[in-house]
Amino acid sequence: MTYELQVRVSNGQASAKLNWDNGMDGESDADRGTAEIGKHPLTLETVRLLQQWVGRWQVVSEIGSTYKAFPVLDTFRVLGEHLYQMVFTGAVGEGFTRSYQEAQEAGQPLRVMLSFAGDSTELAALPWEFLYRRNENGPSFYLATETQLVLNRFLPRSRRHMPTVDPPLRVLFIMCVPEVKSPEQKEHMKARREVLESIRELREGRDRLEVRIVADWDVDEVDKELKWDPHVVHIIGHARHVRDTGGVLRGEIELPGRDGTLQANEPQRLVELLTRGKSQDQLPLLVILHLCEMMPVDFTASFERLAPGLIEAGILAVLAMQYPMSAMAARRFTTTFYDRLAAGDEVDQIVQSARYEMHSRLNDDRLIGTPVLYMQSVGGRLVAEEDEIPNEGKIDPHQVSTRTVVTGGRGIHQRLKAAAWSKATDEQLATELSQWIGDAAWSADTAANEQQIRQHMRLDPYVSERGPMYMAMLQALSEGSDDPAQ
Repeated sequence: MTYELQVRVSNGQASAKLNWDNGMDGESDADRGTAEIGKHPLTLETVRLLQQWVGRWQVVSEIGSTYKAFPVLDTFRVLGEHLYQMVFTGAVGEGFTRSYQEAQEAGQPLRVMLSFAGDSTELAALPWEFLYRRNENGPSFYLATETQLVLNRFLPRSRRHMPTVDPPLRVLFIMCVPEVKSPEQKEHMKARREVLESIRELREGRDRLEVRIVADWDVDEVDKELKWDPHVVHIIGHARHVRDTGGVLRGEIELPGRDGTLQANEPQRLVELLTRGKSQDQLPLLVILHLCEMMPVDFTASFERLAPGLIEAGILAVLAMQYPMSAMAARRFTTTFYDRLAAGDEVDQIVQSARYEMHSRLNDDRLIGTPVLYMQSVGGRLVAEEDEIPNEGKIDPHQVSTRTVVTGGRGIHQRLKAAAWSKATDEQLATELSQWIGDAAWSADTAANEQQIRQHMRLDPYVSERGPMYMAMLQALSEGSDDPAQ
């Protein structure tokens, strides 16, 4: 069963509706509350002020390397709490809590979909990926990194199922940042080369992935490669938020001109390049807008405002970076993202895991809110699943067995915890998994319990390290009675 909570903001109101599909009886939905959004002028002004600080975090972090106490780390949490209170207020907040609990009890993640319409389109430019739920009676968390949630955006338009293609997944990378010899760009040109190197590494030993690269922007070369009908187009470049003469916030992308220097372009140029002359079946399924660091630092840099135009043109999913990503973060993100995408994982689940993994491993709070995913599709699996995902445990987190319940053993909580610890090599990783086992709702149906474990595996950013632990847990399911009361 899948659970999706749609939260729509329009004309001063937020409304929540839970949709679910059990795979047998079709889809159902239920209203989960309507409330006036937080309109306190000081709250909105505070959010926008904090948003400006987050946009400057690259510089703040560099100063912090000298003055250790300079970055105020609670900036992100306070920003996230303000954002949460603006929309997830009153009945909408209660509806979110109820929906999240129901999904957890069913052993499924809750997909939270945000949309902005009417007079609320200006609010869409706020960094909603930092949403933070403070809970006085339980764990507090960022919605974008919670492993039992998936946080996306969507436009209030019709939606259709994501087509699933046979491997190999065709990916076209387009580098829009020209190679320059300016001394001030020395470090960023080094980062450019590192990003290209990490992309080229994707060509090695991956039979489910086919990669082509346009390493230097050229319209004719890009147009020729687009005739290959790639499933994914990954654009690496620079974009920003600007206000037009009417004060409306819009995006623009910088592309190399005839003399090789970057020039501002309307987003429509990119939209037309990707969609011109193509039927709906020929459009890329996913476009990634990868924001790179540049000098001088541009505090308005963001790709987020370009995403809606691509969605309107018929592309089902757009992943846009609303903050620049370092070469180290880009390498980590790109390798993990495409390995999992080619293996058959759903794009939004990969992004959710990547936010958590980059944030926890690279110790950069801004990485929580860097990837913004617009999903206009129902489901996000681009390529048919492979039979087995390669990792240390050689486990297939997608396959669900049809074993019946067996009897005569210890309670499931104790058995699963004992099994996990029996294969533990890292105390922290084992403790985290043990905590999840204790918090999860287990049933008397072994097949359902196995499905819950495999679902958690798919969302686990450390599945490679915890692979043997999961294998032991799955084996333990057949060794005793799944009595959830024990």
